[in-house]
Amino acid sequence: MVNGHESVVIFLLQQGFNPNTHLSDGRTVLDHASETGYETVVELLLEKGAIITAMPDSGLTALHQAAAGGHNSIVQLLVRNGADIAIEDNDGWTALHDAAAAGHEAVAQSLLDMGADIEAHSTGGTRALHVAASSGHGGLVQLLLARGADPTAKTDLGSTASDLAAYKEHMAVVRLLDSLTLDS
Repeated sequence: MVNGHESVVIFLLQQGFNPNTHLSDGRTVLDHASETGYETVVELLLEKGAIITAMPDSGLTALHQAAAGGHNSIVQLLVRNGADIAIEDNDGWTALHDAAAAGHEAVAQSLLDMGADIEAHSTGGTRALHVAASSGHGGLVQLLLARGADPTAKTDLGSTASDLAAYKEHMAVVRLLDSLTLDS
C-alpha cells in the first residue's frame, strides 16, 4: 500500500482512514512505511494515532523494520515516540540485531546512543556482534567492539563471532576479531 503511493496514504489518512488497519500481509501501514523509508508517512501515522508497538505474527515491529531497512531518521523518530528499543521479535532479535545483519552502521550507532543493549542475545544466544561478523560487516564489527561488545561471547551452540565469520569465509573480520582475543 505504501510503495510508490505516499500521496495516496496521506490522502486516506486525512480522510479518516484508521492508521492501525492491518493489511493483507498482517502488517500495518506504519510497518510498511517504516520498512520502505517513507518518513513523512510515518510522521503522519504517528500523529493520527498509529500504535507504535503493533506486532504482526513475525514479531517484527516498525522499529525492527526501519532498522533493517537502514532508515536511521525513522528509527530515531520511532524511539522518540515511544518505540521500545529492547523489544524482541519471535527469534529474540532486537532492532540492533537487524541493523547489524544489514550492515547499517549509522542505525546501530543511533540505537546504541539511545540505550540499546549491546549484549542483548536472541533465543539462540546470538548477539549483534555475532550477526555483524557472520554477515561480513567489518565496519559494524569495529563499531560494536569500540562500544564494548564482548568478542569472546559465545552463542548457545558455542560459537564466537570469529567462528561465525570464519564459517562464512569473512577472513578480514576473523583477523580483526582474532587480533583482539589474542591480545587479551
